[in-house]
Amino acid sequence: GNNVGINDLELADAVSLYPNPTEDILFVELPSEFEIIDLTLTDMVGREISKISVSGLSRITIDFSSLAEGIYHINFYTLNSKATKKVVHLKK
Repeated sequence: GNNVGINDLELADAVSLYPNPTEDILFVELPSEFEIIDLTLTDMVGREISKISVSGLSRITIDFSSLAEGIYHINFYTLNSKATKKVVHLKK
């Protein structure tokens, strides 16, 4: 449903993104205590740019170098919760 559980906030806090703002490569650290299944990258108007399966992974990278400057959202999905974090992309 739409109710934001405490787990969603804990999930958002547990995920680490750096560097943010990013110029090209963004590192995403995925906490092992939450079983994150996949994530999506969406732009400011909610268009999905990519979907990445991250089951069992502890760290991934996302390449922003070909994307326009702006604010993006990374949405993390577990079996029963979702968290969103904001990423700012700046060109060099």
